[in-house]
Amino acid sequence: MARIKRLGVLSTALFSMIYGVFIGLISGLIMAIFFYFISSKLSSLFLAYGATPIEIGFSWLSILIFPIIYGILGFIIGLISTLIINLILKIIKGLEVEIDTKEFKSAPVQMPQQYQPNPSNNPNIRR
Repeated sequence: MARIKRLGVLSTALFSMIYGVFIGLISGLIMAIFFYFISSKLSSLFLAYGATPIEIGFSWLSILIFPIIYGILGFIIGLISTLIINLILKIIKGLEVEIDTKEFKSAPVQMPQQYQPNPSNNPNIRR
């Protein structure tokens, strides 16, 4: 059994940030579509002209804002949670993990041999 004694704080925080950006992009897209349809339907009920360009712009702005906010929060939460996890791992003397160490068997790879020019086929060489 292998034992995990600590996690890299910065690498875990960066992973959490990238994960947050992707989740923010997905949720921003869902919110943009949702608010686009809601604002156009509600505006058409109360106003004769439908949704204004500002309302449509704010709904689609969530595609840009959500990934930024989720990425920043993901980095901060990843940083704090990794520090807490490392403290807990220090107290409990690590985390036991079973790792499969079987190596993958692949076909033997033949390396190309060095090119040896054949002087009999070369017209630039005089005999």
